[in-house]
Amino acid sequence: MITSTTVDMGTIKRTFFAVATFMKTRAPLKTLTIKKGIVKAFSPDASVFVRVFGSSILLVERETDKERMVFHGHTDEIQSVAFSSDGKTIATGSEDLTVKLWDVASGKERGTFIGYTVPITTVAFSSDGKKLVAGCSDGTVTLWDIETHKTSQTLKGHTGKVFSAAFSSQGEQVITGSDDTTAKIWDTQTGTELTTLRGHTKSVVSVAFNTDGKKAITGSQDMTAKIWSCDSGKEITTLRGRTGSIESVLATPDGKKIATGSDDTTARIWDPETGEELEILQGHTKGITLVASSLDSEKLYTAGRDFTIRQWNISLKPAEWLKHAVTDPQIKLLTDAYKAKILGKSLEIQPDSENYKILMGIEDDEVRTFLIISLSILIKN
Repeated sequence: MITSTTVDMGTIKRTFFAVATFMKTRAPLKTLTIKKGIVKAFSPDASVFVRVFGSSILLVERETDKERMVFHGHTDEIQSVAFSSDGKTIATGSEDLTVKLWDVASGKERGTFIGYTVPITTVAFSSDGKKLVAGCSDGTVTLWDIETHKTSQTLKGHTGKVFSAAFSSQGEQVITGSDDTTAKIWDTQTGTELTTLRGHTKSVVSVAFNTDGKKAITGSQDMTAKIWSCDSGKEITTLRGRTGSIESVLATPDGKKIATGSDDTTARIWDPETGEELEILQGHTKGITLVASSLDSEKLYTAGRDFTIRQWNISLKPAEWLKHAVTDPQIKLLTDAYKAKILGKSLEIQPDSENYKILMGIEDDEVRTFLIISLSILIKN
């Protein structure tokens, strides 16, 4: 244990940038080791997820890894899974050249979409649950009317496998990402290609819209994610810093954060307006394949090739406090705690000490708790 020491405030402030950088890196709140299978989708509230085993899927409770239901019906490998926004229906796309709809409550098959000659590689629902988009290995994209089970549009333009697809919040547009290094935005009513997003140098494997549908997010095997203007098709910014393919991207429901999951084992949180990296989420030992947000935008769930699901607190309160509310005495205290942390020790604080008063001066309980835990501050009883 070490105690806080008197250090020149100028030196402390020069050192404090390291504390702020350190605070960007977060450990998971919870880790669930899954039994087997590949996690392909989380429900909208992230309470359950789907694991894929060849031609079957399992519906599993996230908190316990308890298997709730098995869905059988496909005759070949399932490539993609999606939940409807109300969480009541699951869609699956398979190498058996079909798309199937499943009732989550009963596990019964609700319908099969046929007519394909190549494997289905990605599926996604519109937010109202009335449309489904399915992308294929030959680059074609199909829009389905779920009520009638009929094709409403066939979208042609990609020259390579379609890896990912997503609807805008109003369902008026669809974005698709392809092996041809582009993403395309389409009008769902007419099937017209509205714009092609060019700039990636390798396959675009993950796509999403932000909450108002004015921006698109793409993740690529070129180890970058990009934010685009949907109106102009122009790149707004590139999100760099990873050393692996960007396998999953999303915008949180509140529109204030973008999350990316990478094959480099990290997930990262970004400012959608500036492209600034806000948080680095470290804990997985193999690549991350899927990210999902809680409905309140305060938690992120990640699934990795290490057969774990991890839950993270992605509240921006600590970062905002560090930027705008921290005082000089608090800077000194946190710097001392950081120096102890990197030495493998803990800063010890007595309840009746001045440092205790300084620490308790952080009025926001969430921020104070986060700082105590992440900097391993030890309060003596």
